[in-house]
Amino acid sequence: MGNSDEKEKKADDGTTPVAEYEGQGFRLVDGDNSKPIVEKNEAEIKKRAIAYMKDTYKTDVKVNNVVPARDAAVVKVEAEEPIEFHTSVIVGLDMQKKELYPSGSVHSQEGEVESAIVSGLYAKAYEAEFKRLDLFAEKEAEKYDLQGLNQKTIDKTQSSGYQHSYYFIPTSIAFDDVYNAYISNPKINQAEIRKLFLKEDENFKKRTYRSSILQ
Repeated sequence: MGNSDEKEKKADDGTTPVAEYEGQGFRLVDGDNSKPIVEKNEAEIKKRAIAYMKDTYKTDVKVNNVVPARDAAVVKVEAEEPIEFHTSVIVGLDMQKKELYPSGSVHSQEGEVESAIVSGLYAKAYEAEFKRLDLFAEKEAEKYDLQGLNQKTIDKTQSSGYQHSYYFIPTSIAFDDVYNAYISNPKINQAEIRKLFLKEDENFKKRTYRSSILQ
């Protein structure tokens, strides 16, 4: 978040006000070296990222950005149904041949997509509560003249799971039952998801209680 006074900044000071930034100039390490390959093969890179999410995580996504990186393209993707989240897929490049590998070489950072899915599931399980949080955050932002990230910035640069202009939901793949239930049935309903979260939370409290006794 940034103060809305940033809107008064001029372009020649080398910065972009938060309200105006929409992901332009977003870069990753050694992206300049892979940029020509990525630009030439962007359509295929997007296709592979979408297929990877569908095959591996049973989730349909859309591509918001393809970012050149070291020996790879990092694809920023977004799921909208049945849950909402942002994450990244990595498509490897053959830098010696200056082309995509014939097949495969698509992966993600360990645990990143899984955590993003759990984040989206948490937002769905507590949908009513998050709607109230959204209203509170917007009122506080107006009251204190705060500026959150705009949607285009989130779409093009973020991989934090479920994310709002003023917050995101950090979670862990430790919610195994919740994650596995979704992978088994992506159409799992809201009530069942919430029930699983409550169960895992209760189990965590029990483990913590036993640990405190043993100490």
